[in-house]
Amino acid sequence: MEQSNLQFTNPRIEKIDFRVNNEATTDNMPISIEVESEVISDIKQAIVKLNLVVGEMDDGNIVTSIYFDGVIVADFQWNDEVKKPDSMLKVSGGTVLLSYIRPILASLTMQAGMKPLNLPFVNFTKM
Repeated sequence: MEQSNLQFTNPRIEKIDFRVNNEATTDNMPISIEVESEVISDIKQAIVKLNLVVGEMDDGNIVTSIYFDGVIVADFQWNDEVKKPDSMLKVSGGTVLLSYIRPILASLTMQAGMKPLNLPFVNFTKM
């Protein structure tokens, strides 16, 4: 097995805000995903951060049936084969980090007595 030119270590949760609004029923939940990276080019390393927001707030009140705001972070490194680390970090980093935060959201919604919210796959090349 040949390893990828891009590797990551230590995915960690930086923030989780989960709230339930039992008075609302929302079938089509708004989803927002942002991927940021701090690149240290000379040593081929970066910290990649994914912020996932599901649901909607208005003046501090939950408008949808749930509100989730989570941030997950990981350290990435690459070798000389990677020519465009920024785009690779956004696509691969976003994909990896979303796969770590996805089951957390599903578990929280299930433990809140709801049907588990399973996020769809995301095409990070179109973001």
